Parts: sequence; structure tokens; C-alpha cells
Amino acid sequence: AEICAGLRGPVAVHGDVRVAEDVVAAIETYAKSHGARFLVTAASGKTGWQHLRLGSVSEALVHRAKQPVVVVPSRGVAATAPAANAVAVATDLSEVAGRAVPVGLELARALRVPIILIGVHRGDQEGLARLRDDLARSAASLQSGGVKVTSVALAGQDVAATIAEWSAQHAAFVCVAPHQSGLRRLFFGSTVDAILHRLSVPGIVVPPAPGASGS
Repeated sequence: AEICAGLRGPVAVHGDVRVAEDVVAAIETYAKSHGARFLVTAASGKTGWQHLRLGSVSEALVHRAKQPVVVVPSRGVAATAPAANAVAVATDLSEVAGRAVPVGLELARALRVPIILIGVHRGDQEGLARLRDDLARSAASLQSGGVKVTSVALAGQDVAATIAEWSAQHAAFVCVAPHQSGLRRLFFGSTVDAILHRLSVPGIVVPPAPGASGS
């Protein structure tokens, strides 16, 4: 209550405390009953096996929540470039990664900012050119509802680091959709986990489709 009372702005802020053994389930139930569209949590700053061993509410929400989770970097939201007023969607143009696009568009419409499809290619310039063309076609095909949609193809061997470095200068949010879910993703990680650990702007994780196990 004290935290809520100290917040000022045009958005109403409410607070509540619940007692529950399953924290994630309790948060989701509360959010659903209040019509929350997103869950927002702060990253702990731990990575790798230390992060897995210690665990956290943030980690559990990212892996188990059935609605998009906004993960705020542990070091706080960095000061971004003046042009960094876009919502980026990281994609490899797969069907799974495409699940992040509607969420990105929804947020971009709400904030009245552009959306950018971003992809990373590890190979040669010819492959990078093909990715650039494919991303451009995908961007042009989106029903954006008035939102400006563009795309960018980057070259880099480390996909997560490349996306994080670009996002620090060009994006206010980065939407991602994991290819894996459940224990497999929890124990072996994913590109999405690596991106979240490196981002200096909030990342939005779109949950896997019901029943999806990934690969």
C-alpha cells in the first residue's frame, strides 16, 4: 500500500497481498480476475546454473505464465537513444517466433509507436540479403492497423548479443517467443533466455501455445 501511495501518474495503481504456496498460480489468478493483459516482473540479474539453482518468481513467471510477461532488466531500464521509441519483435521467421508479432503490434498500437521485425543471420552476405528480403516481405504483409512496420536484418554469430546491442539503441521493448517450454527449456535454456539476460530494455515473453513442447 505504501509503494502504491508513493506512485504518481495518470494510471491508477492498486496493491494487494496474497498467501499461497504456488506464487505463479496466485499471481495469474489475481491478474485474470482483474483483467490484466500483461504480467510485469524484474529480472534478478543471475544467469546460468546459479539462476536456475536459486530460482525466482521472475524465472517461474517467464517459464510458466499463460500470458505475456514483461521482464524489466535487473540493472534498470537504460537511457536509450532519442529514436528508441519502437517495439521490436525478434524473429527467425518461424511459425513459433511469429507468435510474438500480434503482441508486438498490440503494444505498438497502444503506445502509438512503430514496430520493427528484427532477425540475425550468422552466415555470409548472400544469406543476410535473403533474410533482409524475407523480413521486408513479412513486414509488408502484416495487417498493422495503422502502425508503421519496418524490418532490419543483422549479421552476428551471437544472436542474443546482437539483438541486445541493437535494441539498446533502437527499441523501447523487445518481444520474443520461445521455441521450447516446460522442463526442456528450463534445464537447457533457449535463445530467448539468452536474450533476456542481455537486454537493457524490457523484454516481453509470449508464452508457448497450449500443448506445445518445442524442439
